[in-house]
Amino acid sequence: HRVAGAVLTSSSGTRADAAGGDYNEVAGGAQIFKAITVVFEATDLLSVVMGGSTLTLTPASVSLAGAKITLDGEVVEESVLVADN
Repeated sequence: HRVAGAVLTSSSGTRADAAGGDYNEVAGGAQIFKAITVVFEATDLLSVVMGGSTLTLTPASVSLAGAKITLDGEVVEESVLVADN
């Protein structure tokens, strides 16, 4: 479908989208989700990309990449011994 204006979907109950193959959705402007809870579920890889910054999730890892990464909040530093030559 080609749409020249806004598309609004409203549901008074549960809504689920499913695809048996790749699913691609592109917005030329803002795409906004408003909900109490939003879940994106992937079995192998989930990525959020904005310019040169990425957040990548796999079953075994969480990876942040970007020119600058800021983590705010209280931190308790615990780690295994790291030897630096």
